Amino acid sequence: FFVGVTGFAEKEYVALVEGVPDGNSGHVHQAVTGLSAHSEWTLLQAFPSKGKDSCALVKVRLHTGRKHQIRIHMAGLGHPVFGDPLYRRLSKHSHHQGSRMVPSAVEEALVKWGSKKAGSLIFLHAQALRLRHPHMKESTLDIEAPLPPHFQHALSALSLRSAA
Repeated sequence: FFVGVTGFAEKEYVALVEGVPDGNSGHVHQAVTGLSAHSEWTLLQAFPSKGKDSCALVKVRLHTGRKHQIRIHMAGLGHPVFGDPLYRRLSKHSHHQGSRMVPSAVEEALVKWGSKKAGSLIFLHAQALRLRHPHMKESTLDIEAPLPPHFQHALSALSLRSAA
């Protein structure tokens, strides 16, 4: 895990990615802007589909902290983060090479919810941060952030689609 001002930090993210990764977890060791970078991913839930709308919810833990590291690593695995206009095109295996940035079920749910910018929302969220307490060396500060509304609506729509 990378070191910050307090000497220790762990970051955990969740992402909705294109396709379903092989296996339940994995590590990515791929340089980002010439610097070593290491990410660890875990499959939380798969949302298979008959068409090209298969996707998955993954948890990603950073072992290094590089700018856009998760987006680059997931695209490199062939499972770019939904809504990512920058690194999505780098993925050779991207399932959604067209203009749509999210699965149709998600797009429909976001439009019903009232979002006019469904195609410009990124599905990557910093879920948890753990820091060494600056004054109490044996304690940690644990900070968790709930999923934003667009992410919650997307997961609900995908769960409903999977149940049908």
